[in-house]
Amino acid sequence: MKSPKKKGVLFALASSLLTLNFAISFPAEAAISCETGTVVYHPNNSLATCSLSQTVNVQVSSPTAGTSNFPCKAKSYIFF
Repeated sequence: MKSPKKKGVLFALASSLLTLNFAISFPAEAAISCETGTVVYHPNNSLATCSLSQTVNVQVSSPTAGTSNFPCKAKSYIFF
């Protein structure tokens, strides 16, 4: 049987790992359709800019800032 002190340490370790897991932000993922020949990438191969081939509404959520909507029209450029 484990001592109460060891159980406390195990609980503290487990709860700190859960807290760390929720505090880490993951990169956004999205699928957009770009006009042919307008795609430009950053050096790390992530999308930098392109001309949208269709009108889309981008919704961004943040725990601190809330949710924002950005209407993006076809044939206009989007920058990341």
